[in-house]
Amino acid sequence: MVMGPCLVAVIFVALACNDDDNGGPSLRETLAPDPTATDLPSGALTGIPELDDVLHALFSGDEEAVRALVEFSQVACEVQPFGLGSPPQCLGDEPDGTLVDVYPHGYCEGVYIRPEDMAGRYMSLATPGASLYAVYRHTGNLWPPGEFVAVYTDSLEEPAPVSTTTVSIADGRIVGSFSGCGGTPEDYITSWKLVEPVLFVGSRGLTGDSELDALAAALQLHDADVLRPFIRLQAVPCITTPEGISAPPLCQPDEPLGTRVAVLPTSTCESGYVREDELDVTLQAIAEAKLYAVYARRTEDGEFVMILSREAPEFDLAIELPIKSGRITSVNFTCVLTPAEALAKVPPDDILAGPLLPE
Repeated sequence: MVMGPCLVAVIFVALACNDDDNGGPSLRETLAPDPTATDLPSGALTGIPELDDVLHALFSGDEEAVRALVEFSQVACEVQPFGLGSPPQCLGDEPDGTLVDVYPHGYCEGVYIRPEDMAGRYMSLATPGASLYAVYRHTGNLWPPGEFVAVYTDSLEEPAPVSTTTVSIADGRIVGSFSGCGGTPEDYITSWKLVEPVLFVGSRGLTGDSELDALAAALQLHDADVLRPFIRLQAVPCITTPEGISAPPLCQPDEPLGTRVAVLPTSTCESGYVREDELDVTLQAIAEAKLYAVYARRTEDGEFVMILSREAPEFDLAIELPIKSGRITSVNFTCVLTPAEALAKVPPDDILAGPLLPE
């Protein structure tokens, strides 16, 4: 193993100083409840309105709503088609090569369904209570064609369900689907080599870790305000005399030497700190990047790292986000590493997801 509206409930990290037992200032951090994938409001599964409208129709159980969203393709029929996946057969007085309306669907092998034979397909697509696993941008090499592909199942209960349905969506319309043939959502994604950016990851998740998957889902929204509650600031004593690169943060005029201030450690070739009220630029840079990979760092406190890809004039550069308990603890804007190079340093067994973008 990418959006518009913000999460409906964004509770910002509040930081305040008060006296500790020694009389000196200390930092008190009031954290919002841990975000989860379910924080995405029911009206904005992906943040793309025409895509969300289709998903809600699919999961409503409303057969007529699904019927209204299906768009047929025109495919040239053959008088004597041969083999599975061949063009639709010409009927009646249709000459060979006549363009006919069909709906592409896969049952292990692809078939074309005529409008008059679609009743059962409408019913099977309308799946109340289905669990959305993921939505990907269509890679262009998938069948049926489309703009997006949604992957969902009937249940999230373990063991993993073997009934996986995928629906191809384009311009807010259902243009094809695939079902049956057994296999889990992971099987489908692996077999079709889906490497395009994921738009939404459900509670089964990209990595299997609910906290990491919540952050992954938030990153796909590309919204700085959505990412803000995922930042974990640190308390660092400030200094009054500049000490150069990598030195602790400078005290503000009203802060005595040693005042512990809320900062996010960052690095852009050289390390430094960003104060809470200066986070906007850093958050925006993260929001504009694309998720490339997730891996586990072998430390006692169970740290993870997400590698992002950000556009640069000559080649894409990596951003590394160390993560603890689902929160970003620092940001490393690498100067020369591409995402692939950053991931190449990671032992293969430690990689949870990725690479998620084509090379």
